[in-house]
Order: sequence, then C-alpha cells, then structure tokens
Amino acid sequence: MQVKAYYNKVADTYLAEYKANVKDEYYINTNLRPMVQWVDLKDKHILDMGCGNGRFTKLLSQYSKAVIGIDFAKKMIENRIYPRCYHADMTNMNYYSEVFDVITAIGSMEYHDDVNLVFKEAYRLLQPGGYFIFNVHKDVAHIKLYRWITNKKYLKYNLYKLKDLKAIFKKHKFKVEHIKPTYFLPNKINSYELDNLLGCIPFINKLSCMYLICLKKS
Repeated sequence: MQVKAYYNKVADTYLAEYKANVKDEYYINTNLRPMVQWVDLKDKHILDMGCGNGRFTKLLSQYSKAVIGIDFAKKMIENRIYPRCYHADMTNMNYYSEVFDVITAIGSMEYHDDVNLVFKEAYRLLQPGGYFIFNVHKDVAHIKLYRWITNKKYLKYNLYKLKDLKAIFKKHKFKVEHIKPTYFLPNKINSYELDNLLGCIPFINKLSCMYLICLKKS
C-alpha cells in the first residue's frame, strides 16, 4: 500500500524532528485543546488510531494514564516515542468490543479509501456513550489547489464535504457533538480561540481547511 510504504520510509525523519524539539503547538492548539474542552479525558481509556510514532498519543497521556496508540506502518512503531504504541490496522483490530471510552484519529482518516471501515471499527470498539474525535480535510477549492501544488511532495489525501460526512455519521449511528473548523496558520498564532473567532466571520469561515469533529456513540 502506498500510504504504508510512505510512512515506513519517512519514519526516521519524523523521529529526527521530534528529537530536534520541533514544537507541538499545532497539535495542541488545533486538536488537543478542543478535545479537553469537549470531553473530560481523566480516567478515560483512550485509543489513538493512526498514531504514527506516538507524538499525539504522548500528548494525550498527559490527560489520561490509560492511553494506547496503533499504526499500520511498522517502522513508525519501531521509532515510537510513547511506549504504548502498537502495530495494528485501524480498520481491523484484534481487540474486544466496547473497551474504549474515547477514540482519536488525528491526521489519519483521510488516507483510507473507504472510511466506512474505520467508522465501523470505531463504533465496535467504543463503549456506549463513548466519543470518536478525528480531523479530515475539507473538499474546497483552495485545498484542492494546495494538494495539486504539493502533489509530488506529499501523499494524496481524501477531501470531504460536510453533508457527505453527516450521512456517514448517520449510517454508523453516531451523534454529532461538535464540529470545529481548523485553519492552517503559523504555529505561534494558531489557537483554539482564534479558530473559533474566524469561524464566526462570514466568508472567512469558508476558508477553513479542516474539520475537527467529535461524535458520540448512541
């Protein structure tokens, strides 16, 4: 698979960036802070799907001691920076049903040809009333242009319209709790509050690049 081969290839680069103390502001301000606002993570059993080398998983572990990550790129797991990261596919995991309170998927959903398989597995693994929190790229013109410009440098990723996502949520019996637009801004000015402010401004809110979405298992 192209995605798996790519991440196995760049695993050492990801590890080198972490060791060079590359800042985590983007993950914290655009993904982690909203999660903490939406869901009390303390004492929750959390699964981080598509965790890579565990960078976001490690951030999550600051809020809950019961956090594990999984990724299908074996080299990324070999380079893990958080000890409880394991080699597994997020569409078919060898875990008992209804064992997690929260499942996250940051920067991984868009690489699946059929996200229905991910939603099906997330629903199976979540306890009743559990939360599935993830982000996806929006299907809008400026993101299509950005993807075309960077096509040779990065992997292609799937883009989503909100109405199509809502149809998927309904199909898999998830209730929408929160949908937050995210903007590609410099790390030092990116913030939960700024995203919320931009989202309230007509026209500007249409320039958001991603959605951070929180679903609840019914």
